[in-house]
Amino acid sequence: MRKLMIVVVTALAGCAGMQPAPAQPKASQMEVQARTKDYMNCLVPIAKRYDDGISDARTVAASTVGGCPEKYEDLFEALTRSDNDAVKRIFRHRQSQMQTDLALNVVLQLRAAARQ
Repeated sequence: MRKLMIVVVTALAGCAGMQPAPAQPKASQMEVQARTKDYMNCLVPIAKRYDDGISDARTVAASTVGGCPEKYEDLFEALTRSDNDAVKRIFRHRQSQMQTDLALNVVLQLRAAARQ
């Protein structure tokens, strides 16, 4: 029993020195907004190229998704910087919908500007 106690105390002492890496600070709202704007601005020429003004806006938006992977990764990093891996996996799972929603916003803004 004494040997077991020594092993447990030694193991706990070793774990006490191990601390998880500190989480990175959350990105500021200003940074997230700037990266969102960069991503959406990158989509503008792609949306202009694919939009005929007649097709369903969501279909056009879906065709632009993936057109700016570096800008999206910058946005993803800012949005999830302080999150743990589980949250990041959930976010990745839902990223297609988010990308389509952002692209849809771009298509609708372009169409509204064209009507004016």
